[in-house]
Amino acid sequence: MPKISKSASTTISLILAHALLSILLFFAIVMPMVIKSAPIMMGVKAYFTEKGGDAVFWIWFYLLMVSGAACCVALIAILKRVQRELVFTDRTVSLLRWLSWGCMFIAAICLGVVYYFHMSYILTLAAGFLGLCLRVVKNVLEHANELKNENDLTV
Repeated sequence: MPKISKSASTTISLILAHALLSILLFFAIVMPMVIKSAPIMMGVKAYFTEKGGDAVFWIWFYLLMVSGAACCVALIAILKRVQRELVFTDRTVSLLRWLSWGCMFIAAICLGVVYYFHMSYILTLAAGFLGLCLRVVKNVLEHANELKNENDLTV
């Protein structure tokens, strides 16, 4: 597999993160109008409606959209800091912390609707695992930041 430069890789990641944010915002605005022409979403909504949870579906949907958008914003901020070579800083660690808790919040939201939509446990596991991985990366970055700060004081 060909290797691409660090700056190109960061730029590609930024483009993809902006695209994902745009897609989330687009679906948050358009979905109520086009849900009848989206068979997959109609199927998901049917699970909620079947158990009397039509309002629960829309609350779940918009909580996921808002949480996903917040995670995308945090990811974009982290990538911009990487672009400016501001990786080992308290602010980057803080953004990574927010991103990991955002994934955990998404996992909690999905766990909360398992009664209505049994397949959401898969989303719960995926978001929870991603949140856990981000926590590990955050801990490593936090430790690296501490080491950098100690070395800066030594010089």
